[in-house]
Amino acid sequence: MKPYLKSELITTLSKWTLSLVVMAFLGAMAALGFFAHPNTDDYTLGINLREHGFWEYQHYIYLHWGGRYFSNLMGAMFGSNGFLFKHYFVHTTLLILTTIGGLYVLLSTANIYLLQKAFKWHQLLLSSMVGTILCFSCYPEASTAYYWFSSAITYQLSFGLWCLAVSYTLRAIHESNGYKQLFSTCLATIFIVSVNGTNEVAAIALGITLILLLLINFKKLKQFKLLVITILVVYGASFLVEVLAPGNAERLTYLGERKSIMVLFAITIIRIAYFFWNIFQSALFWISLLAMIQLGFNYHHKLTSSENNAYTIPRILFLFFFALVLLTMPILLVSNGSLPERATNLIIAFSSITLLGIGYYVGCLLRIKIEVLKNINVVPPYLMYVIIIIGVLCNKGAKDIFTSAFSAKLFHPIMVERENQLKNAHSKTICLDTYDANMDKKYKQLFGQSQNETTKKWIIDKPILLFFSDELLDSASTTTLEKYYQTRKICIIQ
Repeated sequence: MKPYLKSELITTLSKWTLSLVVMAFLGAMAALGFFAHPNTDDYTLGINLREHGFWEYQHYIYLHWGGRYFSNLMGAMFGSNGFLFKHYFVHTTLLILTTIGGLYVLLSTANIYLLQKAFKWHQLLLSSMVGTILCFSCYPEASTAYYWFSSAITYQLSFGLWCLAVSYTLRAIHESNGYKQLFSTCLATIFIVSVNGTNEVAAIALGITLILLLLINFKKLKQFKLLVITILVVYGASFLVEVLAPGNAERLTYLGERKSIMVLFAITIIRIAYFFWNIFQSALFWISLLAMIQLGFNYHHKLTSSENNAYTIPRILFLFFFALVLLTMPILLVSNGSLPERATNLIIAFSSITLLGIGYYVGCLLRIKIEVLKNINVVPPYLMYVIIIIGVLCNKGAKDIFTSAFSAKLFHPIMVERENQLKNAHSKTICLDTYDANMDKKYKQLFGQSQNETTKKWIIDKPILLFFSDELLDSASTTTLEKYYQTRKICIIQ
């Protein structure tokens, strides 16, 4: 076999192997959703929908809890008629598909307007899938991103919508056909309104992104003043609807004594360091960054003289850091220094994708600066595929899926039994074991003494992606269960 044919065969085999590994990983993510169970906030959603109805629920939450109108709408759609509690696995699969779809449209936009359609749709789809796995592997609390509905519908959903809003804004800016530009503008406004209605982190991140896009394309936009005005007005109006909701002020009354600006700034810097730690600990991130740098080598676009100088990269990195400060500090200011891990997941998703974009730019710049690189393929394609396979399989996300799948063998039967007992205890007093109290009993019932110690430990450990808390150990959560299942009283056996 000729050397070049042999190389092509190896490249094709490695590409197909990567595709199978990625689909297996995402399939395992989705399959784990079948073992997830509702948590306290989900039951609160069900109670409120039962008491207020679909439309009155929107009004009630907006006035008394928060202005996240799009997340509230999605929550009500899933929660109506008990659909969420009967089909709790559905949101996990849909959010995986939404994330892949958002990244696919974003990469397609870059492929059309930046890379002159250098890649085919299946290559972009595979890259989107790898990007979804990359974000998952960097999350400090991946459980709340996909497996806890009330959190996932608020935060993870907004990432896919952010990708779509940015993509169609770029298409509206660069599209020369009037009808296509109008279509892209309409979609951009829809997704902008949707993102602003999910959560404050996504709304601020989108605002920063839109300002940067408009500044970078300022010269081109002089002839499209109406487009700029439309985007800014839609963003501003929907942002105000979200942040000025009466429910926000009511919710903030639960916060303690206000911290000083200097303390909040220090917390901001610490949180940003924490963001980078979670991203940089992922081998898949560094592999993806290397791939993006190589992409810049091979498919670089022409840079202007102002872009092509020694200070460009430091300026971009400083601008990125400054954007993170602008994103993080207002959230900490409003929440008095608190930033839940589920919100951190979202910022890390934005940051990792942005860093990969910077990696592409670095590749472009290095190709231009270093003449010897112009005719060198730094990493052969088949070797890059093999390295990405290793990155996909050897990361924190893969470990969490594997261990949670083992633990789900015990977790799922315990939770199913508890939910069935609660369903059958309408208007009755019921005594329930806590999760820990029920664990050993259920393990012996299901597995006896047949498992070795290592396997037993894997099964008994709480599944990190599925277990959030035991509602029976918290009085407020127990009261929520009583109210949702309409039991007289729940007695706790510890």
